[in-house]
Amino acid sequence: MTGTKGKLPMALKVAARKKSKSAKNRSTANSDGIIERSANANILPLERNIVHHFVRIVNGLNIKLAESIRVMDVNPVHFRVIQILYEHDGLTITELREQCVIAQAVFSRVLKQVERRKLIRRAVDENDKRVYRIYLTKKGVATYEAALPHASKVIDEALSNLTAADADKLISLAAIVDKSLNP
Repeated sequence: MTGTKGKLPMALKVAARKKSKSAKNRSTANSDGIIERSANANILPLERNIVHHFVRIVNGLNIKLAESIRVMDVNPVHFRVIQILYEHDGLTITELREQCVIAQAVFSRVLKQVERRKLIRRAVDENDKRVYRIYLTKKGVATYEAALPHASKVIDEALSNLTAADADKLISLAAIVDKSLNP
């Protein structure tokens, strides 16, 4: 990104077509019902759309991970919850939701699911009785440790066409984008 306010983002700069001031930017259907788009519209081709690529990557990883950990009665979202708690046990519900980057309504359902599977437990915070902290149970730790090799294999396969240096760079760049979106 350029970082300069008021300018088009880099992805649009590369792919943009200038709009003429007199052209109207409307879509109309032709006689076949096919939508005709204005030739003057700014476009963002899929190959330059970072969101498109990230969504495809995340969905692809989640599908492969789901297939490999299904026998453990957890899905990729459950795995993410227990992975975060494995590294940061005792987070508040809000902290855990922010780490997962999941909408509140969905997160409440996910938390109930992992709690029902006895992978986590809630405990009242010692300093603030209104706050609950979330901890992994022994079963949660065991489930994470059993699922981790499967998750690592999925990630390794996804990165297998990259050099170690490129994989490290990709992870570093993704962390920078993550931090800018989820400070």
